[in-house]
Amino acid sequence: MYKGQVSQDVAEAIGLTVHHITGPEDDWLFERASEQAWLQRRPVLLLCSRDALLGVAA
Repeated sequence: MYKGQVSQDVAEAIGLTVHHITGPEDDWLFERASEQAWLQRRPVLLLCSRDALLGVAA
């Protein structure tokens, strides 16, 4: 599938933390996810919306 429909379910099934980035106001999640990945020693999945990638406020 596409647009996070399968990737989120698969990530949660294998125990990964998932964060949704919906716009520029969620930029702080990048730092949080980096810290989580380092502390947990596990990957963290960041799902970015189209608006977040283009820098458009949600």
